[in-house]
Amino acid sequence: MAAMATVVRATVYDRRSPDWTALEAELTRLAWLHDHRDGGQLARLNEHGAASIDPALRQTIAMALEVAAATDGAFDPTVLPLTELWQFDSGGVLPPEPALAAATEQVAWQRVTLTASAAQLSEGTRLDLGAVAKGAVVDRLGDWLEARGIGVYLLEAGGDLLVAGQKPDRSPWRVWVRHPRDSAAPLTVLEVRPGDGRLGVVTSGDYERGLEVDGVRYHHILDPRTGYPAHPMVSVTVLAASAAAADAYATALFVLGPEQARQVARGSAVDAQLVWPADDGVGLQAWRTAGMEAVGGRLNLN
Repeated sequence: MAAMATVVRATVYDRRSPDWTALEAELTRLAWLHDHRDGGQLARLNEHGAASIDPALRQTIAMALEVAAATDGAFDPTVLPLTELWQFDSGGVLPPEPALAAATEQVAWQRVTLTASAAQLSEGTRLDLGAVAKGAVVDRLGDWLEARGIGVYLLEAGGDLLVAGQKPDRSPWRVWVRHPRDSAAPLTVLEVRPGDGRLGVVTSGDYERGLEVDGVRYHHILDPRTGYPAHPMVSVTVLAASAAAADAYATALFVLGPEQARQVARGSAVDAQLVWPADDGVGLQAWRTAGMEAVGGRLNLN
């Protein structure tokens, strides 16, 4: 299935096969809700500053604001003025510094107000849920499967994974985390056992999208506080109770950098693996929470 400029895959362990056509229709509906470009609810909210919104979209925005508050704005869903300038979806451009400074002034998650069925934005505020939409959509697809009695599955959208239940052979879900400097090699392999529940697994890396100008590479994970790509992190993997939360925290921890990210990870309900350049400039170094150590294999930091 295709949506959100990526391929969405579903693996189901059940005697019954889901209605794949209906599942794809639900994927299309959810992707349209979260897209700020195609005239859907999010686009109308950005255009008019206020709009009634579907419960699924409201839940995504509410979760995004919670992570923004918990990370002091390292994750911020109001970054559309910045992402429009960088244009990473179409290859990327290096914006002029005055334009970036002006756009950064428009980024402030506190300017979003939610009610039971609507959202309101302060003047100049616009939402871009691209950093969390894939996770949010696979979460809702998981809800869709479970409402139909299917509780063991893997859903994946552009590297955002949601795994649920225990496979029939009782083996763990094995998640290959790519090396940030070698696309053909694993950084590690996680062995995840969500039991009777489900877990989101998301990696954010500086290798995913970017552009090079005068020998300098600019990747797509922007620090909403500066308008520029975040440094020095190169890869962050997060385990969380939902793919949306894992998505948001992976971005936030990437932006925060090693020291602050460790503090936030220790005090949150997520497990994390952080990777950044070694102090001597050769190879990489890493840090894991205890929960990530329990599921993670040997790290390849060469």
